[in-house]
Amino acid sequence: MTKMLLFDIDGTLLITGGVGMAAFEKAFQELHGIRDCWGDTIPDGKTDPLLFEEISAVHLQRPLTDREYSRLYERYLFYFRREINKTGCFRLMPGVVPLLESLGQDSGILLGIATGNFEEAAWLKLKRGGLDHYFRFGGFGSDARDRVQLLQIAIQRGLDRTGWVLPNENIYVIGDSIRDMEAGNQLGIQTIGVATGKTSLRELAAMNPSYLFEDFSDAQKFLSIIRERPTPTL
Repeated sequence: MTKMLLFDIDGTLLITGGVGMAAFEKAFQELHGIRDCWGDTIPDGKTDPLLFEEISAVHLQRPLTDREYSRLYERYLFYFRREINKTGCFRLMPGVVPLLESLGQDSGILLGIATGNFEEAAWLKLKRGGLDHYFRFGGFGSDARDRVQLLQIAIQRGLDRTGWVLPNENIYVIGDSIRDMEAGNQLGIQTIGVATGKTSLRELAAMNPSYLFEDFSDAQKFLSIIRERPTPTL
């Protein structure tokens, strides 16, 4: 039976070691003359547009104009391209490569991305990790500031790409944050939480995900769930 799996990136597939934060701070300082603007901002599960708005509101005490937003977006990506290949803190999450390799060999499984990252930044992260070839579509922060909407966009792109008609029970969102689980729950699709990010196993469990993992080290357990879909248990 065909399945669609939509993976979050940061904290789920990989971590960059703060490349996005560094790129944003450089762009913001260049355009607005304010250093260390990130402060204590918590990015977990938030889309890039939402982070732009949140940080700008703190330091400028007003929303960005359309021109300011566009310029900040351009400079952010400029610095992101420079930083992503320089960071020494980049790493993949445990078990990710064997898992994606197995999933990618199954013709009945469609792999996509559902991330708050701007699309270009998302693909740059995946490329740095050697994961980009596993994915052909997704929903991104550049599509919508709201995570539910970008997840809907990802699902529709996957369906359009394949011509498949899938029930909600055959569509999965996989992520490390509460917002990933909330978005999946709102759309009535399967949710798989993985505690490889900053959200604890207990916090993820409180969101009642369909399935829950500490990490992806046990690829066979994950594959058995996707291929057989037993009764959800935590």
